[in-house]
Amino acid sequence: MHLLLYYFRHVLLTALFLLLIPPAHANMLIPDGASFSLPADSTFDLSCGVLDVQGGLSLNNAEVSNIMNVDIASGGQLDGGDGIIQLSGNWQNEGVFNPGNGTVIIDDSCSTSDVVFSGNTVFNNLTIIDNGGRSIFLPSGRALTVNGTLTLQGNGTTPLQLLSNDGSQATIILGPSAQVIRNNVNLASNVQIGTGFTPAVAIPTLGLLPLALLALLLAIVAACSLRQRRLA
Repeated sequence: MHLLLYYFRHVLLTALFLLLIPPAHANMLIPDGASFSLPADSTFDLSCGVLDVQGGLSLNNAEVSNIMNVDIASGGQLDGGDGIIQLSGNWQNEGVFNPGNGTVIIDDSCSTSDVVFSGNTVFNNLTIIDNGGRSIFLPSGRALTVNGTLTLQGNGTTPLQLLSNDGSQATIILGPSAQVIRNNVNLASNVQIGTGFTPAVAIPTLGLLPLALLALLLAIVAACSLRQRRLA
């Protein structure tokens, strides 16, 4: 009975998603207050539509491909699980993205326009592949983190360009076990990978009174040492 209910639940969810995804250039909308969990080993092709997460969506180990943009609203939550998210456009995260052990891939399957990241996001694996010299605009500050593998692959004649959204410093933070695979990529002078901002550390100094006490202590030590040598 439990197995039958489990099977029926996943069939029902699959049917709901098929209703939400018309065949051509369709958006997958997870409404506010709704929560969906994709069936295990399932695959969804959005045909260059938008993945709009306003409620809750759990990928498990499913693959959602041919996405134009990913939008996670302020009340939305996207759980990556062991799944794969493949898009070609912008990544906008105003809600919660739990990377799990999953992979986010950005390529030029649906678009060759520039890509804009916005919001704070922690990725497990992040792969950006481009064949046309696209510009990838990163949010300023330390907004993006990669804990698994960061793969940046550009074209030999037209390298991938990594730029800051607003011209200020932008940093991709790497987790302790993160790895970087990088080929044919140009970083702007204000873009860093694997290094964050290191605030200046002030050198401690002593005031006049501590300095005077220290000098007096050194003088006493020196006098005692000299007296001991004379007595010897």
